[in-house]
Amino acid sequence: MKNSPINFLLTLFVSSFIVLGCSNDDEQPTTNPEEEQQEELEEEEEEEEEQEQEESTIEITVEDFSGVIDENEESATSLGTVTATTNEGNLAFSITSQIPEDAVAINSETGELTIANANAFDYETNTSITGVIKAMVGTTSETLDFTITINDVQDAELEITSSNTFSVEENSANGTIIGTITAITDSSLEVSYTLETVSLSEAITIDASTGVITVVNADKIDFETVQNITATVKVTLGDLNDTQDITISIIDIVEPISVTTFAGSTEGYVDGDISVATFDRPTGMAMDNQGNIYVTEYGNHTVRKITPEGMVSTLAGGFNGYQDGTGTAARLFRPSDIIMGNDGYLYVADTWNNRIRKISLSGEVTTVAGSTGGYAEGTGTNAKFDKPSGLSMDSNGNIYVADLENQRIRKIDPNGLVSTLAGGTNGYDDGTGSAAQFKDPTGIAITSNNELLVTDYYGRTVRKVTLNGVVTTWAGSGISGSFDRTRLNSSFGTPNGIAIDIQGDVLVSCATHDNIRKISITADEVTTVAGMSNTSAGQSGDIDGIASEARFYEPAGMLVAPDGTIYVADYENHKIRVIK
Repeated sequence: MKNSPINFLLTLFVSSFIVLGCSNDDEQPTTNPEEEQQEELEEEEEEEEEQEQEESTIEITVEDFSGVIDENEESATSLGTVTATTNEGNLAFSITSQIPEDAVAINSETGELTIANANAFDYETNTSITGVIKAMVGTTSETLDFTITINDVQDAELEITSSNTFSVEENSANGTIIGTITAITDSSLEVSYTLETVSLSEAITIDASTGVITVVNADKIDFETVQNITATVKVTLGDLNDTQDITISIIDIVEPISVTTFAGSTEGYVDGDISVATFDRPTGMAMDNQGNIYVTEYGNHTVRKITPEGMVSTLAGGFNGYQDGTGTAARLFRPSDIIMGNDGYLYVADTWNNRIRKISLSGEVTTVAGSTGGYAEGTGTNAKFDKPSGLSMDSNGNIYVADLENQRIRKIDPNGLVSTLAGGTNGYDDGTGSAAQFKDPTGIAITSNNELLVTDYYGRTVRKVTLNGVVTTWAGSGISGSFDRTRLNSSFGTPNGIAIDIQGDVLVSCATHDNIRKISITADEVTTVAGMSNTSAGQSGDIDGIASEARFYEPAGMLVAPDGTIYVADYENHKIRVIK
């Protein structure tokens, strides 16, 4: 087929297009490698600039932290939160250093500080905790200092460390140091000392700042009165305190017993101060709870009263005779003994009236039992006595009477019924009830074992009488004399008054040998307390001084005061003497 002009043109156009297309591909321009590297560096620099620009926009603001906390708080206790802010991102916290180490911890997200080691928070160990904290966002960080001040809380240790036993010699002078209470504490504050309780009031004191215990009343530090003092000591430090019970033993110092005149001078009847008061043959004595002493007077037919202040007055009587009444309106006749009853009344052996009288502390006198002289059982005035001379009372209110001329020990029950416990004839025999014999029983006392001890005047012995009426010889050989030996081998002249001292030993006055003897209940021996000893004949006199050199004149009744002082009715010297 022949090409037409049109086909020819079309073929020519297509060929030209193809040629032109191929020529264009082959002729593309190539890139310079150096230019490419330059471009890459420029791009990296732009990126770094952009990153640096982004990083420089993070800001962190912090403040130094300070806090205060009491010592000895528990672990995990919050100490507060640090102040730190940032304009972008979240802060992270950490402790870079602290003194002491590991004392506190921090919450990395919140910045809250807490106690990590409670032992570090002791004021006596550390007064403060210090350190450095870092706050960070990314690579940006700031540091702050922290200080935690520890308060000293008065929970300091306080403990008494001194001994709880001390000793002091009796009769030590005021101001004598007994000992010192010591205490340990880890506080810088001072402790104070007080005596909370003391068994012997006003005897000792303690220095509030030093804890030194001293004697404040030397008269009370007496072994014969009390052998030890107990007290409670309190040591105080702020709100803290510690107490300790202590015992102070009183050391017995062997010291000479002395005899002095307490009241009276020449025979007479004068009331007033003890320096001027006079007596006439005092016989018995008793003491009430207030320390008043009551004295029966054989010669003045009275009951006299001596106050602790030393004033002498007449409680009842003043003329011989028999009359109930009050004060000087009442009549007594040669009273021989007096006791303080359990009921608060005085009871008197009204010897020559052959009656037992009852006297109130206001001086009202009534008759308990007895009438005319003789012997009769019965109630009240239906009963009869013959020269009753000694009295004692048991805890049930029964009164026991040494009925001298009847040679009997009589009993008066609280209803006034009089009966015979033992005796009935003149003699020396031991036995039960009426089989027993006495030879002028004079004084009578009751022991803590509820046994009666009776001075058998002309029997020259001390007899024991049980409450069942069994009579035995308790001390003395029955031979006249004044020799100190064992209880049953010793001798007495005419044992008269009798009393029991605070140790439970028995005191006996001897009228003919003019001395005071003691019968020990533990050592089984008789010794002479005051006056001449170991003699076959007495030596009367009126001499104060060391007991062995002192002299009496027919000593009668005795009284032992709660402090151990012995009062003696010195019959023919018309005085009240004191043995101490």
